[in-house]
Amino acid sequence: MASFFRFDNRRLLAPIATAILLLPASARAQSLIDLEYTPRAADEGIRQAVELLDDDGPFAFSLRFAREDTPAPGSEEIGRIRLGNPPVRLYARQSVVSFLQGAATTQFKDWGHPLADNAGVRVEADVRRFFVDESYVYKAEIAIGYVVRGPDGSVLWSAEIDSDAKVFGVAKKAANYREALSDAFRKNLALLVARPGFRAACTAKNGAKSKTAGATVTPAEAKDAVLRLIKEGIGEDLLVAYVRQARISPAFSADDILEWKGAGIPPSVITAALGAAASASAP
Repeated sequence: MASFFRFDNRRLLAPIATAILLLPASARAQSLIDLEYTPRAADEGIRQAVELLDDDGPFAFSLRFAREDTPAPGSEEIGRIRLGNPPVRLYARQSVVSFLQGAATTQFKDWGHPLADNAGVRVEADVRRFFVDESYVYKAEIAIGYVVRGPDGSVLWSAEIDSDAKVFGVAKKAANYREALSDAFRKNLALLVARPGFRAACTAKNGAKSKTAGATVTPAEAKDAVLRLIKEGIGEDLLVAYVRQARISPAFSADDILEWKGAGIPPSVITAALGAAASASAP
């Protein structure tokens, strides 16, 4: 006998499936880790950057990290685990900014150049990306915008530095996430101190002398040096300070001035260079 009652399993399951799909992704798949600074042994690139610090010192600067729209600790997403569907969102138990602040303090101290909170030169670090992605390999990516300011608040140098690091290891292991992020951050700091513009900005306002201090250069040689500094992102105030302490000889000709202007060098820097050349030519 035909039944008058028929049950459609699809209709019964549809509300359940819909409810599952409507759940936030973070509620379905997420993981929390503690951030710790655990970089691996330094490679040759890191060692060369530290040597540049030793050669161009002394350094005295403060370093402060910040991040726009920073969520509360425990809700700051720092990665994805892409070994299943859906991917698992990775969150840090503590603030990323506080972690980077502590890691930078530790790293510069280990390099023999501890940060100085009361230094005239201060470095502002805007954290723009801090992320680790696991898909059969751990890959961390960090992007930080740095601004170096003098005692009067003027911008001496600025640049964004991107860095990354890869770690191979057992899947879904907290230590591997920490290692990848730590390696990427140390690399970011090494790339920072390897920039000639950064080192010049951090030494000029502290009375440190350049290796070439006292050497006499021609207007053409001085122009080339200024253009290199401009390319490195050195600010106008620091360029003026640089040419004022330079020994430029012989005195500028009209053609020299036109060449400096044609190269795009700011008028205030040209004026300072003329003064430096006049001082060097004085008996």
